[in-house]
Amino acid sequence: MSVRGLVGFGPGTLAHLYNHAIEQNDLFATENDRRVFYELLLEELPRDQLAILAWCLIGNHFHLLLRILEDAVAMSVMMRDVQSRYARHHSRTTGRRGALHMGRFGRRLVHSDAYARLVVAYIHANRVKDGFWREPTTDPWSSHRAWLGLVADPLIDLSDRAVLFGDAAGYGAAFDALLPTWTRHDPATLLERTVLRTVSQLLVHHPALRRYERGLGAAALVAHAGYTQAQAAARVGLDPSNGARTVRTAREAGQALLRELEARLFAPDGVLLAASPGPAPRTTESGRLYLPGR
Repeated sequence: MSVRGLVGFGPGTLAHLYNHAIEQNDLFATENDRRVFYELLLEELPRDQLAILAWCLIGNHFHLLLRILEDAVAMSVMMRDVQSRYARHHSRTTGRRGALHMGRFGRRLVHSDAYARLVVAYIHANRVKDGFWREPTTDPWSSHRAWLGLVADPLIDLSDRAVLFGDAAGYGAAFDALLPTWTRHDPATLLERTVLRTVSQLLVHHPALRRYERGLGAAALVAHAGYTQAQAAARVGLDPSNGARTVRTAREAGQALLRELEARLFAPDGVLLAASPGPAPRTTESGRLYLPGR
């Protein structure tokens, strides 16, 4: 992968990685296939440069959450080596020839603790969501049991669990609350809706700030959902010609509300652990966004 493809993935950042088999083929047809892939991750992981926080191996794809400790190029090298070695194993055992994976791998920057909470739970819910396993506490092909403190997993680093969830019990409560949403929402959608819904709820207690609603929504998306200011302004329907000024004015006027929003999002029992993401943001006929909960 080119360095340009790693822009934003600097030291200390979290990355959500995933890949699928081409043409909806099985990536992991047997338990031994999953075992081989897991062992390749163990062998190829450069622990001085990367830390894997969470993982799961489904039927035709996988998910990883990792922290970049040094250089993001190590992430690209590890995925190249793991996937090429696994492709050779797959060819030997199935007799299939040709490309196995859909490109190098997908990657998303996990830009906040709020987003990281959702990604961890989403990764661990995947095998249940996709019908590969009924009871997640007995699933051997994800790191969920290790996050619950039920087993030791030599592949993962659990040092982020205390920051994100407090402890194993806090993680378990969050996972149970979020599990029902994963049949309908990916982490990015859930985070966006939660942020916008919470802004709208807080405005009930700050009626003087209602005039800044769209600007505050955009500021919140920038702070907690990984949007650029231009993306956030467009998402809430601000005029592009003065969107930056509107967001800046709203941020200055609504500092107390935005601090309260952050506290709600990051509290151990905060709104990000609620089971329902709330209604989708409503749009006008022109496609502009209104905040939910109005």
